[in-house]
Amino acid sequence: MTITGLEHLQISAPRNGADRVRQFYGDLLDLVEIDPPDGLAGREGIWYSVGAVPLHVAFEGYGFGNEPRFLALTVDDLDLVFEALRQKIAPIDKSNDEQGNLTRIKFNDPFGNHLELTLTPAGALDELAATHAVEAYLTRAEALASFAVPAGEAESVSFSPDGRYLAAGAVVSDEREAAPTVTVWDLTKGGEPEVQVEMASSVWELAFSPTGKELVALSQDGSVETWRTSDWESEGFAEHAGDSSGLAYTAGGQLVAVGSGDVVHVYRPTLDQFLTVRPRLGQIESVAFDHEGTLAVIGEANRIQLWTLQPAQRSSYELLGFDSSVGALAFCPGQPVLAGLSEEGRILLWDMYTAPEDPTSLDDDSSFDAFAFSPRGDVLAAASGSTVRLFDWRRAEPIETSFDASGLVLSLKFSPDGRSLAVGSDDGRVQIWKVR
Repeated sequence: MTITGLEHLQISAPRNGADRVRQFYGDLLDLVEIDPPDGLAGREGIWYSVGAVPLHVAFEGYGFGNEPRFLALTVDDLDLVFEALRQKIAPIDKSNDEQGNLTRIKFNDPFGNHLELTLTPAGALDELAATHAVEAYLTRAEALASFAVPAGEAESVSFSPDGRYLAAGAVVSDEREAAPTVTVWDLTKGGEPEVQVEMASSVWELAFSPTGKELVALSQDGSVETWRTSDWESEGFAEHAGDSSGLAYTAGGQLVAVGSGDVVHVYRPTLDQFLTVRPRLGQIESVAFDHEGTLAVIGEANRIQLWTLQPAQRSSYELLGFDSSVGALAFCPGQPVLAGLSEEGRILLWDMYTAPEDPTSLDDDSSFDAFAFSPRGDVLAAASGSTVRLFDWRRAEPIETSFDASGLVLSLKFSPDGRSLAVGSDDGRVQIWKVR
C-alpha cells in the first residue's frame, strides 16, 4: 500500500454557524471559498482552498460516525488497500459508484480518529486549487499609493510581516553625486518616510525578518547592515566581498543567509555568525530558503545545490536543466517548488521532488525582469519591461490581472495579506497596486 497524498481535510462548526465560518476562515484567515471537489458535492458545509488541499468545514451532526473531523488520504490501489484493511479493522465502511467500482473506504484508527481513503487522479487537486484560487484576483489592478526614493533606482522592495512598513533600497549610478539610501514608509501614515538611511554603497537587496524585528540590507560593496524596527537603530554590521549577492531569511526568521563571493554566510539575528556554507559553485548569485529551512544556492557553475543547516550538509542531488546563469531564486510558499530567473529573462520552475532536472518555463514567449510569489503560493507576479502580469504558475498561463508601472520594473513584493503588490522601478518610484 502506498499513500500518495492528502485529498482533503474536514473540520466541524455549529450547524447555524455559516456566517461565523465565513468571517473567520474567509475574512480573517483570507482563505478562498471554493466549490466542492468532484464526487463530494453532496456534503453540506463550506469548502476552502488551502494551497493544493481542499478544507471542508462541515456542520455538526453530519458525517461518518457523527464525527466530522477527519483526514481523507489518497492511495494508489484502493481495492488492494480495502482487501488488506478489512481483515484487520472493524467496522470499515465503503462507497461504490454506479458501476460498482470502489470509490472510498472509511474507518477509525485505534485512537478514535476518523480516516477516509480514496483514489484520486494525479494532479486533480492541484488543478482544483489553482482554478478557484485565481478567481479572487482583480481583472483590473488599482493603483493605491506611490512613493519615491531620494535618488537613483528602486532596486529592491520589502513589506514588514504586519504590512505596516514598506522599505526600498536604492541604486545610484554615481555615489559621489547622490547617496544611495534605504527608505522606510509607515503605510498607516503615508506621505513622508518614517526613516531614511544614507548608505556608502548602492543597495542591492533588502528584507524584513519574518519576526518583524529587524530590517537587513546587502550593498554593492559587500556590506550587510541590520536595523531594529522598534527604533530604527543600527544593530548589526558585517563586511563581505564586493559585488556579493543573495539574501534570504528562514521562514521563522531564526537565520539569514548572505552570499559572499564564493561562500554563503549564515547568521542569527543581529548578524551573529552561525556558520559558513562552501558550495564550490563559483561566485554566488542567489540564495533562498524553503518553508522547512532547506537552503538553495546558485552560483556561476550553473547548478543549484540544496543544503540543510543543522548540521550543515549538502543534499545528494542538485537542480539542473538550465544552460545560463540564474540570478534570482525564490521558493513558492508551502510548496516544494523553486523558481529562478535566468539571464535571458526566462522564469524556470523546478518541482524538487518529481522533476529536479527538468524545470518548466513560465512563458517562453516573454522575457522577464523580476518575479515574486504571492504569500498563498497560488499565483506568481512577473514583470517584463514596465508591464506586470499575474500567472497561474501551475498551468504556466497568465490570468487577466495586469498593469503598467511607472518605469522599468526592477523589484516586486506582495503584501503579507496578498491583496496588493509593491513595484520598484528604474525611475525611483515605488508603487503599490491592489490586485485582489
